[in-house]
Amino acid sequence: MASEMKLDRSDGYVPVRDLLALNMTTFAKIPLKSHTIEDVKEAVRRDNKQRFSLLDENGELLIRANQGHTISTISSESLLKPILSAEEVPVCVHGTYKKNLESILQSGLKRMARLHVHFSSGLPKDGDVISDSCFLAVF
Repeated sequence: MASEMKLDRSDGYVPVRDLLALNMTTFAKIPLKSHTIEDVKEAVRRDNKQRFSLLDENGELLIRANQGHTISTISSESLLKPILSAEEVPVCVHGTYKKNLESILQSGLKRMARLHVHFSSGLPKDGDVISDSCFLAVF
């Protein structure tokens, strides 16, 4: 998709109208062309994991994924804010599976095949944290 859109912004944003014009379907097999900009805004608003960001740039709505970029033109510095002090994030939690605990205790958290280690600033019981199927919290 990125190559079809000629993605060249270091911050990962693309025009929503260009995205909706692609000859592609969603995971639910619905053509992107059948969606509206309002549909995209609502999907971003309802996404509990905050996977996407919207940006209005001179009246044009842009969208980007907030994580998981593997495209070389996208700079992590444009997406992430470094945490320089423990006071900035008093609670820092990584959700994982029990089968991974021994490895984590032996060698620490590693990004594995991802670009970054993912953390939350709370626990699932706090309400804003989505844990999917992870049953172990490391913090």
